[in-house]
Amino acid sequence: MINLVTGSKTLLTVTGVDSIGRSIALANPETVAFSVDNPEVATITADGAASSWLSGIADGTANVTVTYGELIQSVPVTVSAPVAVGLVVAESAPVAS
Repeated sequence: MINLVTGSKTLLTVTGVDSIGRSIALANPETVAFSVDNPEVATITADGAASSWLSGIADGTANVTVTYGELIQSVPVTVSAPVAVGLVVAESAPVAS
């Protein structure tokens, strides 16, 4: 699962996996295709043959589907508004009284 904050983006990169789970390079990475089923929530733009930028557009859920030949992998995506988890106190320039 991928979690994104509205207005942020992350780079997705695809590699192959052999029959015992080891990562392997794709023979034809230029044929990797990315798609999103809910473009109102998230969009995807190609960055290179086997990587694409996933952007959070609005609160909601979507699925990213990656296709390479006959191999297909879908990943759920949740996009949500940023939530404050802490505070920062900053001093401004001193002013004479």
